[in-house]
Amino acid sequence: MAFTLFLPRVQTAKVWESLGQSESQEAARLQTLFDKGMTQQYESEKAEMEQKGFNFRLTDGQVCQIIDKGRTIQVPIKFQVKLSTITWYFDAPKDETHQDFRDEVYGSAAFGHIQVDNHCEKYWRGTNSLHVKKMHTDENESGLNHNHYRMNDVDVDPKAVYQHLMGFVETQRELKLFDGGKEKFLTQKEALQISEAYTIYWTRMTHVGPAKTVQMRDRKIELPEREEALLTQYKRAQEKRLTPEDKIEWEENKHKELPCTSINNWGSLTIQERQIAIGEGMRGIGSELAHTRQIEGSKYQTVKTVVGMADRVRAKL
Repeated sequence: MAFTLFLPRVQTAKVWESLGQSESQEAARLQTLFDKGMTQQYESEKAEMEQKGFNFRLTDGQVCQIIDKGRTIQVPIKFQVKLSTITWYFDAPKDETHQDFRDEVYGSAAFGHIQVDNHCEKYWRGTNSLHVKKMHTDENESGLNHNHYRMNDVDVDPKAVYQHLMGFVETQRELKLFDGGKEKFLTQKEALQISEAYTIYWTRMTHVGPAKTVQMRDRKIELPEREEALLTQYKRAQEKRLTPEDKIEWEENKHKELPCTSINNWGSLTIQERQIAIGEGMRGIGSELAHTRQIEGSKYQTVKTVVGMADRVRAKL
């Protein structure tokens, strides 16, 4: 159970032409090294090939050579809030859209999130088993390119959503991300509409007590009698899904999120300095471990080979 909606405007994004091991000798070579767990040689040969002008992506254990042929697709963008996490998704084939396009959204959200009270600047991503349960509603969401923006041990309330979205809009203007004379991804009016929708959601999720009617702008919200808030019920269900291995992983790595907030002079930094400051949190700590442990019954294979992430802190806004 989470608050989820698509942004009003679908985006046009460049996509890579992807060549697998049957179409690219270079991809085949790297795939062989990856499958054999030859991490150092994989990293070394990949670096040599990239110096020669080749580009690659590693998606769910599969290596592809990628080529820019100028092809584009339409990409809906999804905004979601689950408990203490705000997430931005791209509803498109994983890793096929250009990273620079995705980073325009990720960076705008990261810049905006710094303005949220009780925000976190980084988070432990770790294995899919823990990650999906803590930050997603189901495994399919982890199969989309996305990025998370966390709170410091508190739920995302309406004020936090408002601050995050207003910061997102402000950042687009600062970075000159415009299309057709207005903000490229989200206008202030659209952000306010999302904020108001979340306030209604939050009111329903947190209501406890006698039935009542609440007037919210031009809408009347009917709240049934509840002895326990829906949000409380949802949290209890989420906690039961963590396995002993999930709990061990979290206990062993949660200290890596600390200090949760460390950027104290945000307003005095240049855009380039801000990019560096938020860099570590842009992809999540331990992302390279994603497929080393899956949720029970996962549709994804378990991959024990751990190599550097292709998109590691490469934001270029």
